[in-house]
Amino acid sequence: MENQKENAGQISHSSRFFSKSIHISPQTIIIIILAVAAICLKFFLLYERLLYIDPDEGYYLILARNLIAGNGYTFNGLPNVVFPPLLPILITSFYLICQDFQFSLIFITALSGCLLGVIFYKIAQKKFSSFIPVLCAFLVLFIYQLNAFLPIYLTPYVQVLYRGSDILNCFLILTSIFFITLLVEKDKNIFAILAGSFFAFSYLTRPEGILLFLMILVSLAFLKILSFVSISYKKIFVFFLVFLLFASPYILYLKNTTGKWNLSGKVSSAQEHRESLLEVIKNDNWIPFSKVHYSLDKENMEMKQAYWGHHKKIEEDNKISIQSYLKTILENLKMYPIIPNVLLPLYIVPFFLVGLLSAIYKIVKRKSAIDIILFMFFPYSLLVTALAYPIPRHHLFLVPVFCIYAIEGIVLISSTLAKNKNVVKNIILMLFFLIVVLFIGHEYKNKLSFNHLKIPSFRKPLEVDSFVSQYLKTRKAQTIMSVHPSFAVRAISDWQVLPQAPMVDIIQFGKLKNVDHIVLPDPNQRKHFYYIVDMRDSYIPTDSNDKYGYIIIEKSEHFHLINIVKKK
Repeated sequence: MENQKENAGQISHSSRFFSKSIHISPQTIIIIILAVAAICLKFFLLYERLLYIDPDEGYYLILARNLIAGNGYTFNGLPNVVFPPLLPILITSFYLICQDFQFSLIFITALSGCLLGVIFYKIAQKKFSSFIPVLCAFLVLFIYQLNAFLPIYLTPYVQVLYRGSDILNCFLILTSIFFITLLVEKDKNIFAILAGSFFAFSYLTRPEGILLFLMILVSLAFLKILSFVSISYKKIFVFFLVFLLFASPYILYLKNTTGKWNLSGKVSSAQEHRESLLEVIKNDNWIPFSKVHYSLDKENMEMKQAYWGHHKKIEEDNKISIQSYLKTILENLKMYPIIPNVLLPLYIVPFFLVGLLSAIYKIVKRKSAIDIILFMFFPYSLLVTALAYPIPRHHLFLVPVFCIYAIEGIVLISSTLAKNKNVVKNIILMLFFLIVVLFIGHEYKNKLSFNHLKIPSFRKPLEVDSFVSQYLKTRKAQTIMSVHPSFAVRAISDWQVLPQAPMVDIIQFGKLKNVDHIVLPDPNQRKHFYYIVDMRDSYIPTDSNDKYGYIIIEKSEHFHLINIVKKK
């Protein structure tokens, strides 16, 4: 009997221990449900986008394809120095599992967006108690600006918020900030290591991430000197060292490739087409940009810009007069209002301003370390704009910050109206939040009604491109030259950009680059029609005086396969 009681006591004790070990709080369950719903929404939107490949998406996918094919980190047959390597490496990793490049990118983006909401829930817990962090997570998971994946009809360039790496970069930056807050609070090596790692990953996704890292590094040292934080100098050094450890291989790669110490090959390339890109940003006029961006060098041996791959004559060919940096910075900052205008929804502006003022008051009173860290995003955003361009998608990290201060504003307004009556305060808070949710729903309805892919006149060219790509795949095309990389992505081939040049120069350049198929838009401007040059059996004219023509090898509704022939 005693043994039975003892066994029963042990079972009871084990049951209690087991029940405690698997206890999940109601808030955690809600966050899991929201995260699952959000990732389903993101998968749906990204899957709907599948027919559309943005140029930048295509570039990342081509880089990943070349890594898998054993061609190194190359682009247009040359070492790439413009696009950082983390996203292509992640795509290759997932490709090994699912054997599909596009789905790999979809998975990375959807997962990043989902984890972004979860990590921001943890950040919000450092500012709010009760159920308020759940509201913050909801906004970050479902707000349209962080789910703007579908191509929208007649959307200006500056309002395009996703081109491949943007959501991943946003997640990495916010995760870096989360670990910085833990480092400030607990002063442990593990958080210094994690913060340094994620800041390095952010830099390896978008090069401007190094600016935020340096700002945080200097700020931590400064706050330590002022005794505002209790973090040790040793942990600050570990933070710096870990970042350097993960970032240095890419920095060394840039040094070995270009012969110079660089943090990014994007800087010189960006300056070359600065004026023409500003025309795109201001007026959505692509003509000047295309002339600069797709030009050959003087000898027609390579593309002029480092954007398409680094080669020995890059520095020599690209000696251009650049405006003074001061003038450049001022011009960029004048256009900064584009950023909040696109990223800050009107329906949260009043709440955001109230929350922002509240946070400023707390910082002045030295009552909130988390607000000091979050406020770093505002000067960082200004710095990115000053040194680069006022392109909103480069500043997506501001959207969660807008959300958290909008919620703070709602909380403050509710508390003021309720006069410390908690039940009334919560009712008012939820009513305000419901209004915000209704506006979010209306924005989705409004934007999705202009879904590019639901409009036949826009969908048709994409379907034709997909059809042509599959045809090239059946021909086992190894390297395709085209304006858009989507042909090469779907044909699972390497890609060469089609330069803006006379036809003779295009053919000669294609031959030089071992291109086997050139996809040319119809010169008669027929919509949804291409001429595909089979370079393997074509005649290569020697100069503009060399007479040549073409013969049609195969006809189709959407293309003609042709060979270039010499005229007698």
